[in-house]
Parts: sequence; structure tokens; C-alpha cells
Amino acid sequence: MDISEFIKPSMLLPSISPNKDLIAFYYDESGVFELYVYNLKNKVIKKISSGHVPTNPEYPPCWCTSSNVIYLFNDETSVLYSFDILQLTVQEELSSPYNFFPIDVNDSGTILMLMGYVTNRVNLWTFNLIEKKLRQITNSVLPISNGKFMKGMDGWIIYTASLNNNHGQGILIYSLTEERDYLLYSSEKNSSDLFIDFSQDNKSIIFNSSGGEYVFPGILDLESGNVKLFNNLELDLSGVCMSKNFLISVSTNKATSEIVLINIENGELRRPNIPVGVIHWIALTNEEHDLLISMSTVDNPPKLFNYNLIENSIVELVENKNLVINNNRVKKEHIYYESLDGLKIPAIVNYNSNEVANAPAVLMLHGGPHSQWLMNYNPLVNYLVNLNIIVLQLNVRGSTGYGSSFKHALMKWGSDDVFDVFHGYDYLLKNWKVNKNSIFVLGYSYGAYLAMKTALQYPSLWKGVINWAGFIDLERMYRTSGARILLEKISDTNKLEELSTIKDIKHLETPLLIIHGAKDNHCPIEQAYILKEELEKYNKIFYYEEFRTLGHYFYSEFNGLEIYKKIGEFIKERLNEE
Repeated sequence: MDISEFIKPSMLLPSISPNKDLIAFYYDESGVFELYVYNLKNKVIKKISSGHVPTNPEYPPCWCTSSNVIYLFNDETSVLYSFDILQLTVQEELSSPYNFFPIDVNDSGTILMLMGYVTNRVNLWTFNLIEKKLRQITNSVLPISNGKFMKGMDGWIIYTASLNNNHGQGILIYSLTEERDYLLYSSEKNSSDLFIDFSQDNKSIIFNSSGGEYVFPGILDLESGNVKLFNNLELDLSGVCMSKNFLISVSTNKATSEIVLINIENGELRRPNIPVGVIHWIALTNEEHDLLISMSTVDNPPKLFNYNLIENSIVELVENKNLVINNNRVKKEHIYYESLDGLKIPAIVNYNSNEVANAPAVLMLHGGPHSQWLMNYNPLVNYLVNLNIIVLQLNVRGSTGYGSSFKHALMKWGSDDVFDVFHGYDYLLKNWKVNKNSIFVLGYSYGAYLAMKTALQYPSLWKGVINWAGFIDLERMYRTSGARILLEKISDTNKLEELSTIKDIKHLETPLLIIHGAKDNHCPIEQAYILKEELEKYNKIFYYEEFRTLGHYFYSEFNGLEIYKKIGEFIKERLNEE
């Protein structure tokens, strides 16, 4: 069985035009992302780009106000491109050594852009398309999250930024003429208030707040300044867009998500009849009863759907004939197990419907740590399960999607999170027909750090360890990488050396697979070099795979194919040694 059988084309980062009749998105049918546009009226799909899209696009296509031109920045060629979707022409607008990502365009032909992680900062810039002039408009040492021009007020920008005074996030307005910003809204100390979008009539904004136990949405009237909060619903709700009568939100529960409509007047909830899955994007068309949805399921990567609010019906918009279901033998089950201190840890068990006694197992640890495994299609998981391997995806403390208390329960890396992994191992032994001598631990990014910590603290438990883009020397990472902002959130940042795994490599007892991208700016390749040198020093068994063209992230499963192959080969070789 070849893992390529489980790689499927992906549809990524859809964006609706200002006229709300076109959807732009990235698609990787051949293993390379290109830009496509789908016409909602005539159902015609067009390929717009030809080699201009980066290998791993991070931001959705940015529309101009006329809906005829799309902007995107290719961080691999360092070029800002404009695509005329009527003439099907491409033009270079800006060449820069920095990573600028267009997020909005105003009527005057000025692009609002985020500058990527340079000196650990993300700030807002503008680029005038006529004068070809760049202008930095914020100079924050803390990251800017997003931003948009205020409609009908080109001299004003609304955005989200971290605040120095209360360690939270607030919503600000910036005046281009005065060259200063004003705080528009901040709910309370340590809260995070995130600007989402304007209402359909541009008179209000939608925002989300996560200061308490739950994430909840709110609406701020720009004329009166009045705020309406929906904070009494006792579930995580992230507002996305707003029709005349409803605030459209997404709720995550047990690693799946659902759309929740909040009646703006009385706060009553309505749940549309939509199949269980993971929702990645929602937009409202001009016909306010139609929602556009990008959603993935256990069987398929993201696909585009239209949901009619009146008829309560859903149809697939862009039929993907290339998707062939190969994973019908895979079952997923969301479970909880108890960790050392009694905290219940959520996880997803992936297993073969034809149970095999004495099966090998893999514990998978996600990055973040503020992230989570979801009940969606994962080619690596499905491939391993079809090899009769049980895969347990752990959402250890610190993961998102389970409330604020659980997210903030991780006080220090490499501490209670290690116990969560150990008790996940124990859960497998007690509840599944696994071979205790054939259990692997696999981690990505922070998860790789956690996998190494667990392997060093419990060295005799594992058949093998897989370190994918892992943090090894935290003190050096703090000084040299884009992860500095993340590491500043760790308690005892002045003790990063103590929290690192590099000092304990001599205790490793099991073979290790190292996977790293040479273009990784978040966790630089030198982390892998440091680990490799230390392993050689102590004559440890390890396998090293460096991927020349990959960075820290990749969104096309085709790009991950070679990584998946190396992981599969490592696991199969270790099992065959028995």
C-alpha cells in the first residue's frame, strides 16, 4: 500500500469578491497550488495563475473593490502580483525582501498589508498602486492580527493589536492623516478582543472576545458606540459574519464544528441541518439567505458548499471529481481519559474497522500548543490505520476548542503536558488491543518538543520517536527565531535552557527520526543541526531527513507526501525488526 493513495487535492483559503458573486481560492490538483475563481451565477470555474502562487499560501486572495483584480504575495519569489480576472493577465506590483501579505484594498487603490515575521514583529503597511510607495503605519513590538479599511472612509483603518497596558488584545482605529491610532474597544484586562468583519451595511463590526471561560461574539455599532455581547450562552462561539437578522457563528465541540445562528434581537440560537465536519470558512452572499461554506469531513479535505437558510438545504458548489474515497476502513472516536491530576484529556482514536489484536500504535502530538486535532481528513492517519496501526491524536492541556480553562491549564512546557502523554499511553494499553512493545510517539513543532520530553522522561516505553520541526534548544530559539513571541508566553522565560530537551539527549534509548524543512523560519533548521550533533556525540541511533524547499508549515498534502513516506518507512522498518 502506497501512501500516495491517500493524498487528495485540497481547496484552500477561499475569499468572496466585494460584489459577492465570485469566490477565489487556491487549489492543488496537480501538487502545486494555483489561483482559481468560481462564478456563483454561471457556475464556471477559471484557473487564473500559472506558477505565481507560493507552495504554501498563508493568506486568502485579496480582492480589489471592483471585483476584477486579485492581489497575492508570493513569499518564495518575494513578489506582489495582481491578477486581472477578466483579461486573464498578471502583473508584478512590488518586489520586496520582506513578506508582505495583502489583506484589503480601498477605493483609492491603496493596499493594506501585513508584514510577516521580521525581527519577531507583524505590523500594518500600505502600498499605493499608482505611486508604488510603501508606508509603514504601525510600529508595534507586539503582533498585529488583522485589519481592514473602513468603508467610505479611506483614511481610516480598523485592526486588532496586542495592548501593552493590560496584556490583552483590543480593537483599534488608525487615522492615516493624523498618523495615530485610537482604542475603539477593549472589554477587560487580559481579554482578547478580535475584530472579525463589518456588517453588510458597514454600520457595525463583528468581534470575538475570549476573556472568560468561553469565546463569545459581539456587535459594536460604529455610530453610537453601543456594544451588544452574546456572552450568556455557555459555549464557545466565534462570530463570522452578520445578516439582517442573524449573527452567523461557529461552535467547536468534541473536535468538530457546527454553524450556530444567533438571533440579533433576542439571542435565540438556531442550528442549521449541516453534516458533521470541520468548518474552515463562511461568507454571506448578496442573497442573505445563502451561506457559502468551506468544510472538511472525515472522508474529504475542504470542499465548497452553499447552505440555504430558508430551505435548510446544502449543496456542493464545486464538484471535485478527483476525490476518491480510500479510507472507508477508518473509524474515528472522540474520547476522554484521565491524566495525573484528574484532568480529563480529550483525544481522537483512529482505528481499523477490522480490529487486529496486538496492534502497533502511534501517539500523535499537535503543534501550538494552542491548537487541536480535529475530526477531519488526515492522509497520514488514514494511511497508518490502513496498515492496522491504531493512532491516538492527543489534545493535551493547552489545546484549543475545550474552553479557556483547558487552554490555559498548561502553565509550563514539559511539565503536566508530559504526564498527559504518558496517561494517553496508559489509556491505550488499558482500552485497546495494542502491543506495548510497538508504540511510537510522533510530534510536530511544539508537539515534537513534547514528544522528545516524553521520550527522555520515559525512555523505555517507545518503539520509536518522530521529531518533526521540533524545538530543541528553547533559549537559542528565543534569540533567533520567529517563535520568540510564542516562547515569551512560557512562564520562567529566563529558564528556557532548563526547559530545553537538548541537555538530556544522552538519556534517549530509542531510535529517532528527525524531519525538518530548510526554509523553516519559525523553528530554524539549526535546531535540527544542534540535535543531530548531540545525537552523534552520544552515539545514538537516528535518521535525518532535511527537506530543502519546505518551511515550518505546509497546506498542500502533496507537499507533505515525501514527509509522510519517510514517517511510514521509519515505522514499518522498526516494526519489521521484531
